[in-house]
Amino acid sequence: MDLVFGDQVIKNPVNYYVLKIKMLKEFLVMSIKTIGGEVIGINLVKELEGKLNIAFPKEYVDFIIKNNGAYVLTNSFKKGERIESINNFYKIQNSYEFSDERLPDKVIPFARDAEDNLICFDFRRNSKCTIVFWEHEEEISEKALSFVSNSFVDFLNMLFKYDE
Repeated sequence: MDLVFGDQVIKNPVNYYVLKIKMLKEFLVMSIKTIGGEVIGINLVKELEGKLNIAFPKEYVDFIIKNNGAYVLTNSFKKGERIESINNFYKIQNSYEFSDERLPDKVIPFARDAEDNLICFDFRRNSKCTIVFWEHEEEISEKALSFVSNSFVDFLNMLFKYDE
């Protein structure tokens, strides 16, 4: 049985569903409502990846090149029993410096909350990173990190608008 996806005829049903999932991920990234931010070139992101010796998730790259430094309207997420929220995404510029030496190598912040805690990519275990939360007041770096999600897309799926 042939399946139609856009103007393509797909012979293998698995490929059809892979394309559908890819499309849904891209839609999710594009549907996040932001305020501010700026458009940047992909070369700025690639340069940072080279300096850090990592490769950001494609969905993050797609998001940040259109929303560099943006604030998100749907900004809350659950971390255990607590509700945390993103203040803004970090802006990628010609230089990207983060000076807190307590943050382990290969843990790269991409957003912060209102209390200066960080939401980070964790590349320490392999090239497919997870998302972690870093509490800046914790003295021991490993205790300061807590798991949030398996991917950037999963993290975006967790975001909700919190009404107190």
